[in-house]
Amino acid sequence: MKNPMILRAAAPAAFLALSSAAFAADLRVGPGEAHETIQSALDAASPGDRVLVRPGVYRESVRIDTERVSLIGDDAVIDGGSPNRASLPPLVAIGAGGVSVRGFLLAVGAEGVIGTGDGIRVTDCSFTGIPGSAIRLDGAGNRVERCDVFACGGSETVSLVGSGALIRKVNVSQCTGRGLYMIGEGGRITASRVEATYARGIDADVPGGSVDRCTVTQAGDFGILVSGTGVRVERNVVEDGSRGIDVSGDRAVVQRNAVEGTAGTGIRVTGYGVLVASNTVDVTTDDADGMRVEDPESPKSALRESAPTRVTRNSVTDAVQNGFVLRLTDAEVSLNRAIRCGSEEESGFEISASNCRFSRNQAVDCYSVGFDVSGTLNSFSGDRATGAAVHGIRMAQGSENTFRGCTAAGCDGQGFYNEGIDTTVLGGAFTGNRMDVANDGSFLRFTARYVTGGPDQAPIVR
Repeated sequence: MKNPMILRAAAPAAFLALSSAAFAADLRVGPGEAHETIQSALDAASPGDRVLVRPGVYRESVRIDTERVSLIGDDAVIDGGSPNRASLPPLVAIGAGGVSVRGFLLAVGAEGVIGTGDGIRVTDCSFTGIPGSAIRLDGAGNRVERCDVFACGGSETVSLVGSGALIRKVNVSQCTGRGLYMIGEGGRITASRVEATYARGIDADVPGGSVDRCTVTQAGDFGILVSGTGVRVERNVVEDGSRGIDVSGDRAVVQRNAVEGTAGTGIRVTGYGVLVASNTVDVTTDDADGMRVEDPESPKSALRESAPTRVTRNSVTDAVQNGFVLRLTDAEVSLNRAIRCGSEEESGFEISASNCRFSRNQAVDCYSVGFDVSGTLNSFSGDRATGAAVHGIRMAQGSENTFRGCTAAGCDGQGFYNEGIDTTVLGGAFTGNRMDVANDGSFLRFTARYVTGGPDQAPIVR
């Protein structure tokens, strides 16, 4: 049998909840309704009430200071009247938590929806011709979903600051500020689109959060800029902008993104213990590296030692500068491809590394060096360079690097050009190059197949 004292204690809370639901009201706005203006209905609203706005144009700015009020429009327009009255209040100002705004077109006001409070939701709204921010919310757990924003201004078009925020299915077009802006732990931007913005497309500092399944085209700055420990940037597309995707943070995951036609670097990732996997970059404009993965300047902490950086199954095509720039320690790099990269006499892979493991990477028809390597105690296994305009593999500054089963063929310079100290080459083949093997450093051991030159042969002077 249940304790009657527990039942008696629970009864008041249950009664209050039922009473609150029972007394929630619908306040209607429009011609012939109890309220002719939206603000008069909001002034009369209690927590939990709904304000239902009939079709029409409402030339007013409104303020919501009652928590848990829902403002719902049915083909309703809130119109501020003049885009030049920047000193006017926003079209919708929110000063309470749990407020919902849904189903409005907001036009020609100083700002759109501006709110402070937790759990605010803005859904199914459109914004046009607003010189300031379309949406700006500050608080935890706020959400913006299924909204369209066109020709608005402000330094941030849609801005959410606070933990656990969500932007989903939001489209931003032809705006002057950053398209989607978010700061807060665990925030997420998903399934959204930014087109023809003069600034960054997506700008997010969201430790433990994510940016996924978004598309950014013709951004005036970064297409996607994300920072924070443990962030995930996945399945995004960036096209025809100033720069591509830039991610910074330890243990970040950057995978299955596609970047094409950016003027700057396609994808850049900085952090310890990151995963960069299955991305594609096609960078055809001037002065652009395809992909850069780099350790940060700060030293590793004990936490950062838990997992190595992994760069795997990425493909870069037609990067004007380097295909891949890798500045790493204790990393694993495998199954990546650089194709026709380095037309400004750069490399397929420009590597500055120590104690890293490289395996089965390919540099195909690169215009200068396939693999240009500096560093110490790295191991290469099954890496392949074909058709390089200069060297297939160049071991430049560094010592005690090992190459197992690597190959270079069809290169206009040396297949393997060694300038390193105590380099080891075990197996593999360097054949069909202008000179197969040349040495300006020292080999600790050399057992690869070759026809021209050799481990004691100096390079041909071009």
